[in-house]
Amino acid sequence: MKESRVAVASRLVPFLIAVAGIAGCGMDERYTGMGKGALPGDPLKPVVQDVACFCQGGGGDCPEPEADGSSADAGPGPSDLAGLAWRFDSLVLSAPLTGFLGQGINDYFAKEIAQQRLHVLLAVDKDDRATGTLEARLGAGKADGEAYAFDGQPSDLECTLAGTWFETASETFLAFPNEQVDPPALPVNALGLSGRFLVDGTAISEGLLVGALTVEDAKKTQILGQSLYDTLTAMEVVPDVDTDGKDGPDAYRFEGTWTASVVSLAGGK
Repeated sequence: MKESRVAVASRLVPFLIAVAGIAGCGMDERYTGMGKGALPGDPLKPVVQDVACFCQGGGGDCPEPEADGSSADAGPGPSDLAGLAWRFDSLVLSAPLTGFLGQGINDYFAKEIAQQRLHVLLAVDKDDRATGTLEARLGAGKADGEAYAFDGQPSDLECTLAGTWFETASETFLAFPNEQVDPPALPVNALGLSGRFLVDGTAISEGLLVGALTVEDAKKTQILGQSLYDTLTAMEVVPDVDTDGKDGPDAYRFEGTWTASVVSLAGGK
């Protein structure tokens, strides 16, 4: 017999709090490079084709770059991004949680970001306009006086840049630790980012993040003695991403939008 929406919702409150806290915790230090933390036997390239191919034929509404590297609708873009950092000032998840449950977690994000308790940082270390590439880092952060610093080991990102538009060139794996789940981490495979810099580099708009939470990981993740897989099943959320090209979907699409504002990085690191 199916549980009522009220029964499911009451059991999911701790889950929503657990997931809502993930971005405020330090990234798992085991995963420091693009795709280096992928689970053994997980060929993640199909996820890029199905989920995280933003401009390159993946459904993103992106401008075609001009011959000089600028974008047709946004001009040449910032002159140099190296050494700059940005803090997420909005984060709105749209999958796998939706409806009133998704609204609850997004309200939590909005409150925690506004009250300076939740920090996600993106920093550019190298801006190579000759090749149209950026070397960057992404991770949870913490306040450090009037500046911010990465909290734990950030993940390395390799990005392409065309005018003001950027996107990751390859996927990464991030585990978001949280003591309210067992084991204490929420693993997201094949994570990709895209967004648009303001011409002066002071902000990022149109941000999109896309990844995959595998069924295998959902089954291994326990919440109040019940697996995350069972919880999502009770919510009638079904796997919709095929990460290995075998026997259909084996993961849940993990997706959200974000914006960010430029901040000072403590010690430049």
